[in-house]
Amino acid sequence: MNVHDNVRGALQLFVQARDLAPTSDNAWIALANGYLRNNQKADAMNALRKAVELNPNNNTRLRTNRNFESIRQDPEFRSITGS
Repeated sequence: MNVHDNVRGALQLFVQARDLAPTSDNAWIALANGYLRNNQKADAMNALRKAVELNPNNNTRLRTNRNFESIRQDPEFRSITGS
């Protein structure tokens, strides 16, 4: 099994977690991370928007979340997090 297969498998688990707990902001953050690692940036941004919608405190917490370092300066990310 290669790394891409592992990422795809993890993404499926994140989707399942989100489906089991659609009102959990943490499930949406994990899903966003999975999408980002799977090169699905638009889906990641949508998941982050939902996480902030569910818990507005995420706009601050996401700014320092190491999983999103690669997009921290992205205008869309900055818009979502209010940074």
